[in-house]
Amino acid sequence: MVEPTLDGARDRRGRFPVDWSRGVRAEMPHLMELKALLSALQLRAGWRMRQGDAPGAWLDVERMLGLAARLDDPVIIGRLVRVAAIGMACSTIVDLVALGPLPAPNQRARLDTALTLAEDLDGFQRGLRGELYMVLRTFEAEGAEALDDLGAKGAQRLTLWLTLDRVEREWAEVNGRASRA
Repeated sequence: MVEPTLDGARDRRGRFPVDWSRGVRAEMPHLMELKALLSALQLRAGWRMRQGDAPGAWLDVERMLGLAARLDDPVIIGRLVRVAAIGMACSTIVDLVALGPLPAPNQRARLDTALTLAEDLDGFQRGLRGELYMVLRTFEAEGAEALDDLGAKGAQRLTLWLTLDRVEREWAEVNGRASRA
C-alpha cells in the first residue's frame, strides 16, 4: 500500500490554506482531500489489523484523530467535517477491537491524547462566528449586490445574524461594565 503523506498529522498548529478574504466564495478543497485521506487510513487500518500489524493499525487511527485535530476551519462545514473525521476514527476503533488485539498501553495513552486533542467543545460557536464574518466580508466587498444572491430568506437571516451579533456585543459591554463596578 502507498504510505499517505501525514507530515505533521499530530501538529495542531498546522492550518490548511484558505483565502478567507473571499468571504462566502472562499474555496476549501482540502475538506474533500482530507475526507479521502481519512477513508484511505480507515481502510488501511483494517487491512493492517488483518495482516497482523496491530501497532500499525492503531497508528493509523491515531493519525486519523491527528488530522481531525488539525482541521480547525472557522466555518460550519469545517466543523462538520471534523466531527465526521472523529466519527470515522471511532468507527475504526470499534472495527479494530473486533478484529484483533487491543492497543498496547503506550498506544492507548497516545490514542487517548489524540482523541482529547480532536475534541472541540466550542467549535460550532466559532464556526457560526466564522460564517457571520464571511457573510459580512462578502457584503463589505460587494455591497448590496451580494444580497441579491441571498434572496429574501437569506437577507432575513443576514439581518438576524447582524442583530444577534450586535446584541451579543452590547451584552458583553454591559457585563464588562458590571464586572468593573
